[in-house]
Amino acid sequence: MDQYKLEKLLFIFFVFITCGSVITTICSGIAWNHWKEVLDKCAFPEWARHHDNCGCILFGKKFDSGFRGGAISNCYYVTFAPLLTAVFLAVLAGYHCVRVFINKKGKPNHNVMVERSFGDVVITATPSVQEDGGNRKVWLILCGVIVFFSIYILVYAIVLSNGYYKTCDQYRIEISNDLKAFGNQQAVIYGRLSCSAIYDFMDYLFPNYDVYSRSQFINTSITLLLAIQSAWLSFILALISSVIYFRIAQINKI
Repeated sequence: MDQYKLEKLLFIFFVFITCGSVITTICSGIAWNHWKEVLDKCAFPEWARHHDNCGCILFGKKFDSGFRGGAISNCYYVTFAPLLTAVFLAVLAGYHCVRVFINKKGKPNHNVMVERSFGDVVITATPSVQEDGGNRKVWLILCGVIVFFSIYILVYAIVLSNGYYKTCDQYRIEISNDLKAFGNQQAVIYGRLSCSAIYDFMDYLFPNYDVYSRSQFINTSITLLLAIQSAWLSFILALISSVIYFRIAQINKI
């Protein structure tokens, strides 16, 4: 595959990563905002809440008198960290868009030769050197930058995934206690119900407190899963993009 096609792929991948990062931010923010008041029960009285906020839907914890959220820093991180990815990758997408679709950089030229053979005209086309493929060092630097962003995306994807499943596991205990489950009922709760079903219980059965009344329901599981899947897709595409940059560097020997 020539450089022109590789840069087209980079443009497409970066557009998807940018959109995926924005989706991760929006979905994480929606879930966080919906639950932040109800789950924030780790610091009382009211004046002390800003010192120890537990209003994050991720890494929720069952405790003796109820259920609380995880540290608010987790929600800050998974909500705002993807914005840096979105901004930087949008810039790179614009750069490759200009190179590929406007300036046609990296596109192979073809030398056309006309030959006469026994009165017939034979036309042959041979590819020549690519036009302005760029400096190899620049492509290697970009490869390193995308490797960094791959790791960066991987970290918040792991935080999102772990936080989602930790809350799910802890809320199973809450459901079991609330329903006073035993025997096969516990087997169903701990062994058969998916995390999506557990979050459905949480959406509809988690009590509203006097300090905060939720007038609307959201599908917490779908919201968080969309954020998680977008983050992991962004990671995979970023990883592939780093390989593409390395391949472009190999094409340009100078």
